[in-house]
Amino acid sequence: MGRMVRVAAAVAMMVVLSATAAFAATLNGTAAGDTLKGTGKADVIHGGGGGDHVYGGSGVDNLYSGPGNDLVNSVGDGDGDYVDCGDGYDTVKKGADQNLDRFVGCEKFVG
Repeated sequence: MGRMVRVAAAVAMMVVLSATAAFAATLNGTAAGDTLKGTGKADVIHGGGGGDHVYGGSGVDNLYSGPGNDLVNSVGDGDGDYVDCGDGYDTVKKGADQNLDRFVGCEKFVG
């Protein structure tokens, strides 16, 4: 009698989502490291797991990077973003003019 052997392969996946619509976008990342880019409108972006790169765009955005060591870029998009970095060691790039943005759980700021 023969023996049956099962082999499973893990596939790493990176998602790049970029919204270019005339309307605000809601983008949801995966468990992998994603790159998520918003529009010039008021977007909602959820990075999901993994080391994500989240770019809000120029609108007043709600950005949730999620678990993982993420990079959130809010440079040049004006004031009023809400950024929740979540679990992990997260870095936020922000401009000097962004005094009205709200940041929660973010470990490092660069400008």
